[in-house]
Amino acid sequence: MTVRKGKRYGTKASAHMAIIQAQEPIRHPTTGDIIGFKNELLAEAALHGGEVEVKGPSGEVLKVANIRGHFIDTGLQAEEKGWTEEEQKRVEDRLDFDCQRLPELIWHIEDVALVAPWPTYDSTHHKSIPSVAQTVGMVAEALAYEKENKNRAEVVEKLTELQAEESAEREAEQSLTAA
Repeated sequence: MTVRKGKRYGTKASAHMAIIQAQEPIRHPTTGDIIGFKNELLAEAALHGGEVEVKGPSGEVLKVANIRGHFIDTGLQAEEKGWTEEEQKRVEDRLDFDCQRLPELIWHIEDVALVAPWPTYDSTHHKSIPSVAQTVGMVAEALAYEKENKNRAEVVEKLTELQAEESAEREAEQSLTAA
């Protein structure tokens, strides 16, 4: 699944929810019959994994909620919930407003841009990048940077091959030293 680009937010509350629009019926203008529903726009900062049983301090079995949260990714939620780009923008606008109004509860998380693996990376000819990366021992870093920035198929493919070769070499060395 390709995740749509979106904004990410952190929150103090593990199960924070922002209701932007409730699911509402769409009625026929003449008959008043329900002919569809508007999408519910609910940004959720939690993945609910159901209930799990744990032992309490006295050995008793307790049922607790398995909640993993504190983060909202609007791109991921847009894909999962079928939001249009306009709906996603409405959600982000509301969350941005909440960030200004309640900064102690919710905040925007900025992406950290990767730094070029060597100072002349961006001026290095694209066909030379894989060999330079291998020579300086920065294949993984070059691959990550290339994917995030220029994403040239030929460079990504060659760096991926080199990374697989390096991984296979490490595994072979480990199996020899373990024996």
